[in-house]
Order: sequence, then C-alpha cells, then structure tokens
Amino acid sequence: MAKLVFGGAAVIALLAYCAFYIYTGGKGIYLWGGAGWLSGAIFAALFMRIMFPFTLGAFYFASQEWGLHWTFASVWALPGLAVALPSAVAGIYGWSRDNFGDLFRSRAQREAEEEAAQQRLAYMREFFEQQKRE
Repeated sequence: MAKLVFGGAAVIALLAYCAFYIYTGGKGIYLWGGAGWLSGAIFAALFMRIMFPFTLGAFYFASQEWGLHWTFASVWALPGLAVALPSAVAGIYGWSRDNFGDLFRSRAQREAEEEAAQQRLAYMREFFEQQKRE
C-alpha cells in the first residue's frame, strides 16, 4: 500500500512539475515574442509534437522574469533539453532511414528482405491460381 501511495504522489508531483514547466515556457515565449509566437508554439506542440520552443521559453522566463543567472536558468531548462535532443536525433534518424534506407542496411538484411518479398509473391500467385481453379 505504501508503494502505491508513494507512486501516486510521485506521478502527481511529476505532472505538477511538467505543468509548471510548460507554464513558465509559455510565459517566456509570451514575454519574448507576444501572443503570436505563443500561439505558434502551442500549435507546434499540439500538432507537430515540437516542445523545444517551451524549453527556450522556460530558459528565457527563468533568466528574465526570475532574474536567475544564465547557468541556473539553464539548469531549469535542462529537463526540456533532455527530452528534446533525443527526440530530435530519433526524428532525424527516422527521416534518414525512410529516405536513405539502403545506406543503413547490410547486404544480409537486403537479401533477407528480397527473399521475403519473393516468398510473399509466390504465395500470392499460388493463392490466385487456387482461386481460378475453384
């Protein structure tokens, strides 16, 4: 029971931290660029899953509004970078794999994929021939 209570409290604390982080990011974007930039950042976050502007906004808010030194403001923005950078690397890798996939496959992988495609083609031919006989 204690683990459940502690886990629930940890989830609630994490959600509160995330909400406050997004709030400070939004306030920082609003202070820097106004409502138009904030609307663009919200659109990017909701429809394109790009949260990096909120990280920059959190840094700006911490340094300008709270008056923190840039090193401490960076510590405040660091969790957003810890999520944004691996996400960006994964996105770039996925895009490059989709567009330049043959460069990332070994000869054995290409041969295995070609063999699997030939097996599927043979199965489909056999299936359609069987349908014609019936």
